[in-house]
Amino acid sequence: MKIAISIPDDISAWITQEAKKKQISRSRIIAHALGEYRQRQRNHNLLLKLNDALDGANESPSTRTTYRANHRRLIKNEDRF
Repeated sequence: MKIAISIPDDISAWITQEAKKKQISRSRIIAHALGEYRQRQRNHNLLLKLNDALDGANESPSTRTTYRANHRRLIKNEDRF
């Protein structure tokens, strides 16, 4: 599918440089970036759902804080390419 988008000049120049350096198309770089963004959004939504579930748990506030920190760390590590 093709779409037309506006990209700031500095970002466009960076995409072009990366595409040449990696010998891939600009479209592939943009598609990859959007895929990563989509995954981050899914991870964020999952984290919110986990946090909501923990809010209802009979755990101490410090335990819930620890759980949340661990969940954030797991999701952040998943986000690496």
